[in-house]
Amino acid sequence: MYSRSFFRALFPEIASPYLQDLVERFPDILAYYFLAFDIKTPSPTIITAASRIYANISAISAGFEGAGIRRELFCCSYLPRQKVLFKESRNKPSLFLAKRITSQEIDTLLNEINSSIKNKGAYAIFNDDFYEELPRISFTALFLNFLFMEGFAYLKSLSELEDIEILRGIFASRKNSFFITGQRLQIPEFFDPAYPEANIEFTPPLAEVVSAEALFSKLSPFKRFLRREKIIRALNVMHSALDGRDKLLKIAAEFHKTTRSALLEHGRYIKSRKKFLDENHVFLFESADIRRLANDSYYSNIEPALEYKKNFIRRCAAQAAVYDIYEEDIKYFGLIAEKQTAQVSEGVKLSCLSLGGNEEIRGVCSTNPDEGELSCLKIPNLASLSCLKTPNALICDLAPLFSYVTEYCVINKIPLYYSVRFPELLSGKRLTLHKGDIEINVVNK
Repeated sequence: MYSRSFFRALFPEIASPYLQDLVERFPDILAYYFLAFDIKTPSPTIITAASRIYANISAISAGFEGAGIRRELFCCSYLPRQKVLFKESRNKPSLFLAKRITSQEIDTLLNEINSSIKNKGAYAIFNDDFYEELPRISFTALFLNFLFMEGFAYLKSLSELEDIEILRGIFASRKNSFFITGQRLQIPEFFDPAYPEANIEFTPPLAEVVSAEALFSKLSPFKRFLRREKIIRALNVMHSALDGRDKLLKIAAEFHKTTRSALLEHGRYIKSRKKFLDENHVFLFESADIRRLANDSYYSNIEPALEYKKNFIRRCAAQAAVYDIYEEDIKYFGLIAEKQTAQVSEGVKLSCLSLGGNEEIRGVCSTNPDEGELSCLKIPNLASLSCLKTPNALICDLAPLFSYVTEYCVINKIPLYYSVRFPELLSGKRLTLHKGDIEINVVNK
C-alpha cells in the first residue's frame, strides 16, 4: 500500500519536477534505517504518482514491526483508517534502543550532518555526494521516531493511563517545546527546493510546563515506588527524541536552503545566457537537464519543454489524488480519488479517530483560522499551526504520535480529530464531533 499522508507535512501537494527527480534517484531512501537492523523491506519505499509523493507504507510497517514496534502502535500513527485495536502482547515493551544510544550520541550524529551540509558549494550540486546527507537525514528521522514510539509503548505499559494523559505528560513537561518557549523559525513551508524559506513564529507565553508527576497519578504507592525511576528514564528518552527532532528540522531546513541557493545560482546563470526568462524555471527541470543547460549542451527547444512542464503540473493539480492506494489499483487512481472526495463532500457522517475529544463538540468548520469554531487543516505542518487561533477542535488527515500537530493539540488541550480524508472539504459546514465520527449537520450556502 502507498500513502501520501506519511509525507503530508513535509512535501507540497504538487511536487516540483526537480523534487520528483530526486525521489526517483532515491527510491529506497526509507530503507537505510531498517537495513541497519538487517531488516529487509519491499522496494521501492517512495514513489511519485500524478506529481504527488507517496510512501510505501507496507514497507515502513514491516520495517517498524521488525525493529520491535507493535503493529497497533504503528497503525495508530500512520494507518489510522485500518482501525487496528491494541491487543495484549506476550512481549513486554522495553527501552531496547534507548539503552544502546545516548542523547550525546544523537547530538554527535546531528552535528556531523549539519557540519557536512555547511561545507557544500553550489557547483557540487551535480555530484552524487551532494545528496549523501538525504539518506542520513531520513535515517535519523526514522531512528528518532522509533525511539519515541518505543518509549511511548514502554510508558503505556507502566503508567496505566489513557493515551492522551501519557502524551500530555510527555509533551507538556518538555521545557524546549516550540509551543511552550515560543520561537521564530526560518524554515520552508515545504521541503521542496521550489519553495522559499518562511518566517514561522510561535510567540510566548503559549503554555505552561507541567510536572511529569501526573504519569504516576493512577499508580498505587507500591507500584509508584517500583516504577517511578523507569518512567522518568523513559520520559527522558522521549524528550531527547523530541529535542533531536527539532534540531533535525533545522538541519533539514539548512540543507533545503543550500540546495535552493545552488539551484537558483545556476538558474541565474542560465537566464543570463538568454535561455530562461525567470531563474525559478530551474525547478521545472531534472538535475541532468539543469547540468546540460548550465554547460550549453541542452539541445532540445527550451520554450516548448517549459510549456509542457507547466501544463503537466496544471493537469496534475486539477486532478484529485487518493490518500492511500494499493499498487494494483494505481491504474484506477482518478476513479478512486473521485469516490473518496464524494464520501466527504456528500456524506452526512464520517468515521474518524480522536485524541482528547471525549465530549460532543458542535460548530462551523473552516480552513481560515480567523473564521469558524472548528479548524480543518489540509496540511498539518508548523506553518499552518502558527496561524491557528486556538480553535475548539482541530480536524486533519494524519496525526502521528511524533508529529508537531499532535504535540500542539496536546499541549494546548485542543481536541484532535484525525483519519479524515480531504478535511478541507469540510470547510463551511456545521459539524457535530463525536469520539468516533463527525456528523455533518448543515452545509452553509
